[in-house]
Amino acid sequence: MSGKTKPSAELTKEEKEAAARRENAAVRKHYGRTLRAILWLIRLFWRVKVRGGENIPESGAFLVCSNHISIFDIPVLSGAMPEKNLRYMAKKELFRTRLGRRFFGSFGAYPVDRKNGDVGAIKTAISLLREGETLAIFPQGHRYPGVDPRETEVRGGAMLIARRTGAPLIPVYLKTKKNRCRIFRPVEVYIGRPCDAAALTEAAGGDVTEAMKGLFDRICNMGETGVWN
Repeated sequence: MSGKTKPSAELTKEEKEAAARRENAAVRKHYGRTLRAILWLIRLFWRVKVRGGENIPESGAFLVCSNHISIFDIPVLSGAMPEKNLRYMAKKELFRTRLGRRFFGSFGAYPVDRKNGDVGAIKTAISLLREGETLAIFPQGHRYPGVDPRETEVRGGAMLIARRTGAPLIPVYLKTKKNRCRIFRPVEVYIGRPCDAAALTEAAGGDVTEAMKGLFDRICNMGETGVWN
């Protein structure tokens, strides 16, 4: 038997799926080690306070939808849910350097081409959720430091992914002073009850973008009222 690896183009569908599962298992293992190693730093630097932690599902796949303030939202969310190895979509520009690939990859992130509508990234998200992974997506698509999240546009991709997989949506609001993330500045993480994407989409007349707008309104309400249930 040859020890050579087949070119990806020659792999069968089953072999590609098996390779993807092995890669995901390796990412989970490395991610878990990284998170355990730096969790105390995350809590020290950003003084993360979690509100509504009881709403985090104990098991099974789910999709976190959060407002997006800064590049540090990823470690903050990971620190708020340390028992869940959250996976992330991140713009491909963050992976251009070796440091970027190592840093964001260590937190379970994978690249997405936001400008050209990366179908592959959507398929990856669906695959991860169907395998029982937990995923986080920022519906705004961009970071908006210092901006009221209600004044930003949101996209319906997360709603579409959750609807196709049946994974519950977990609304999350990251609250900081003046919507800016600074080291040693407290970050409150409000976690709401799980939502059903199919029901939200049906209520919005089948429009996933409108459904996401409705969910994002709830997310903003959590930060404004301090009520997460």
